[in-house]
Amino acid sequence: MYPIKKLPDWEELVDRFEYLPHTGQLIHKPCELKYFKNQRVCTRHNNHIAGTEAGYLETRGKHPNNQTIRCVKISNKVYLAHRLIWKWVTGEDPGRLIDHLDGDTLNNKFSNFRNTSATINQRNRVKNSNNTSGHTGVRKVGNRWRASASKYGTAVHLGYFDTPEEAAYARKQWQTTNNYTDRHGQEERKYVKHRSNFTREVAVANRPDREDRRPSPQESTHGCSEMFACLSTS
Repeated sequence: MYPIKKLPDWEELVDRFEYLPHTGQLIHKPCELKYFKNQRVCTRHNNHIAGTEAGYLETRGKHPNNQTIRCVKISNKVYLAHRLIWKWVTGEDPGRLIDHLDGDTLNNKFSNFRNTSATINQRNRVKNSNNTSGHTGVRKVGNRWRASASKYGTAVHLGYFDTPEEAAYARKQWQTTNNYTDRHGQEERKYVKHRSNFTREVAVANRPDREDRRPSPQESTHGCSEMFACLSTS
């Protein structure tokens, strides 16, 4: 098991970034000299980078199911943007994995996150691109169709059926009783992967109307909850 990369301190994150919960974006803030190696770099950041969206897009691995994620470089170390956002909002490091509930790895709204384990994360996984039966957990064995699953690393046999639809139904029933999401086993949605054209003017227009200060983790979480509640009722 690979080690979890330690994130920067919460104080540094809120000094460096503003988080826009309604868009899920991290925005560079003007920073003090202590976060840079010299005055020239600090001045360049504050004059040209502050007010723009942090990070860049990267697709890791060659598997067709791999998706694009946003990465952010801090002091020459690369971090996943959604993990930084989790800590910015809560003040705490996330667990090993953060699941994007809607499957869009570029949707970094806090309401789209679930701090979870690898096992639980698999329950929100779409159908593999190399699936040949058309149904997750279903394969042909002889003249019949076998339905199977996996629970905590142990194979679960669900029976043999005359049609793939019957096997898929048995698998779906098993998923329902084992806390799988509705997204599990479905066709992958194709999200548009593009570089953001987020500008300083847009960042300023979207900044919360409050003084430039460091919120506490409780204030951050409370602010996100209020905004998501408003969006859900609109």
